[in-house]
Amino acid sequence: MRKYNSLSGDKLLFKLDKVPPGGLGLSLAGNKERGGKTSVFVVGVRSTCPLPIEVGDELLEVNGRVLYGLSHLNASAKIRECCDAGMLELLLLRRHDAVVGLYILLHFISFSTFFVISLF
Repeated sequence: MRKYNSLSGDKLLFKLDKVPPGGLGLSLAGNKERGGKTSVFVVGVRSTCPLPIEVGDELLEVNGRVLYGLSHLNASAKIRECCDAGMLELLLLRRHDAVVGLYILLHFISFSTFFVISLF
């Protein structure tokens, strides 16, 4: 987690021994910022999600695989591989102002650089 010390917000590690048959119940969005950095955010959480993940959380790693800076397509592929393997560890960044930022992002961003995917 030390490699993410420069990122403001809380770094949270969630562990799941087995991914439920219905999946994680997350909807993700990817955004490429002007500086070229790509981020993957949680934009929806079903009530059946087995982890205390919140809208606005940014995904940093899954099972030790870095997601920070990846496109949403590459990140979702890694997450699906790890879900298929069973055990899951997610490292997230939680910023207290993230929901406001996501609201602005969803309403004003160019859709050529913004994508939404659903996991399961």
